[in-house]
Amino acid sequence: MKDLAWRSDNLLTPRGEMEFNESFDGISYRDYNITIDEMEDRFEVTTSRRCKPNKMFYVIIPKEPTRGSYFGRCSCGVDTRDAVPCEHMVAIVTSTRIPHLTRTNIMPHWWTRNTWQLQFPIEEQPVCCVSLSQIKSTNNPNNLFRYCPVWAAPNKAGRPKKGERRKSGIETAMNNKREVKRRNLRLYCQICGKHNHSTKDCWKDPVNAHKRPDSWKNDEELMTEIGIGADELVGDIGDDHLVGCA
Repeated sequence: MKDLAWRSDNLLTPRGEMEFNESFDGISYRDYNITIDEMEDRFEVTTSRRCKPNKMFYVIIPKEPTRGSYFGRCSCGVDTRDAVPCEHMVAIVTSTRIPHLTRTNIMPHWWTRNTWQLQFPIEEQPVCCVSLSQIKSTNNPNNLFRYCPVWAAPNKAGRPKKGERRKSGIETAMNNKREVKRRNLRLYCQICGKHNHSTKDCWKDPVNAHKRPDSWKNDEELMTEIGIGADELVGDIGDDHLVGCA
């Protein structure tokens, strides 16, 4: 890793060059409305797309660089989420409205090779002959530290390398929640007690007399036809025994 940090003279690291190309690809300042207000220690810029002029975004560009970088903030949130310049910062840089801004110094300092080289000083030689037994013999364990649970360690929330955001454990559990299917209510007629129609469609209701077929007969006519009197009827014979009943 130390050789990779000091091998080239490029201003950006290999990962920084990849983020640089993705940030500036396909962005044209002609597609944006840009208004710049100069303050004492910063530039406050209001940007909006020409096709959506009512949707404003506010960018702050510092006048003093941090380790050579003028990387600022934007209300769109891309700068804090992805740690790269957003489309609004790129439009401001490419418009050349702020003279000292360039395509490279708008990149965050952690994507520059200078910051990478500070992590691996060329004069220092790290000692790599320490074994685990030596660490255990010369140090006392800290019982407050524990291993991260298996379900939490592999998929941390945040921006992965391939561009798709990884979901946290809570988000994954919410997406795996099973949907409870609602059972359809069974039809029931409160007049005749059958389950093949509703109460409002029952043929026994005088309101539905026009819906009755010609062969339909009520209970009294049916019992008279089969020779059963009212005195001989014990209990309810049920509508299932009636022919032509709804």
